[in-house]
Amino acid sequence: MSQDDEVGKGGRATGPDDSAVLFPDVTVCGLTVKPWTMNTMNELSPSLLGIFRGLKKEGIKISEAMDNFVELILITVPYMARIISLSSGCTEEYAGKLEPGDAVNIMTVIVTQNWKRIKNSLGLGQNQFKVG
Repeated sequence: MSQDDEVGKGGRATGPDDSAVLFPDVTVCGLTVKPWTMNTMNELSPSLLGIFRGLKKEGIKISEAMDNFVELILITVPYMARIISLSSGCTEEYAGKLEPGDAVNIMTVIVTQNWKRIKNSLGLGQNQFKVG
């Protein structure tokens, strides 16, 4: 490979590892979880809205969600199979049959992997969804 092949737009060095750094796949509990695209977020928007509405109904701010982990999990359970399915490529039926502990572990990876996308795309830095 020549030096010209390794230089991308703007003169930055690029290579096969760039996409792995920018878009890392993570394998957890036997499933490979991929960061969301806008298409994935579009498909997940009803589920995400349901979770945010559940948090709001319970008076839990996003910035306090981890302090209310049990409530967060219970609010998220109805949406987990769909979120896991769209994030990993498995069927929703398969995701629905996961052990609860595995589902929580997978969801933790999904949220960690996509938090900036969720926050930035949905404007959660404003109003009652203030991220702190």
